[in-house]
Amino acid sequence: VFLGHVCGEKDLTYKQIAQRMGVSESAVDGYVRWFSTHFDLHSRPALVLWAIEQRLVHAQGSDGLLAHAEWSTQRSLRPSGS
Repeated sequence: VFLGHVCGEKDLTYKQIAQRMGVSESAVDGYVRWFSTHFDLHSRPALVLWAIEQRLVHAQGSDGLLAHAEWSTQRSLRPSGS
């Protein structure tokens, strides 16, 4: 769900993502920090590109990106080669 919102509408702020997910803004910040720490992704564009490469989201024309797989905090993701 988180990646769907981050990669979906490009103008959503983390506060808006938190509201749509029904979590606190600090929870969204925690998700961002988790990806930054575990996958060395230090910007939103890097996170979007990683999600595409991992086939967690796919490009959908000029309308932006659309998640085709939901990600939850319970799902274990590991970098390639680990």
